[in-house]
Amino acid sequence: MGVIKQFAIALDQALNTLIKLEDGWGMADEMLSARAWRLRDQHPGFYIWIDLIFFWDADHCEECYQIEKQRKQLPEEYR
Repeated sequence: MGVIKQFAIALDQALNTLIKLEDGWGMADEMLSARAWRLRDQHPGFYIWIDLIFFWDADHCEECYQIEKQRKQLPEEYR
């Protein structure tokens, strides 16, 4: 994974820690988009807005959630 993408994920995760919802403050190792999908039943507008921002990436939040679940964002040694 390239350095730009790694940096974007790091910013995304940092932003996630600053947002408090029913599940509390965001976790440092969870992408905001993945969290939005995980909480889609409690906050349906949350993932919809993020998916609209990333309009070129169909099902952006759901895909981020699957990446988190499969731990694809981690080095091979951690999977």
